[in-house]
Amino acid sequence: MRRAGITGDVNVGFIVDSDGNVRDAYPISSSHREFEVPAVQAVSKWKFRPGRRGGKAVNTRMSVPIVFSFND
Repeated sequence: MRRAGITGDVNVGFIVDSDGNVRDAYPISSSHREFEVPAVQAVSKWKFRPGRRGGKAVNTRMSVPIVFSFND
């Protein structure tokens, strides 16, 4: 895609578990299917501070846009 000069984006949905790890990442939408696997793989490596409810860490559903572009 890079050699062809194609840019795009993927909206990735996932759960941040009570330990702050990403679970069950999946593409919600994308401009090009070829970007979906790399976007999900990248988000799956992230670490978060878990959401809290009533002072306890809880699983939290999230989504994030991943943009594939070029820097000059």
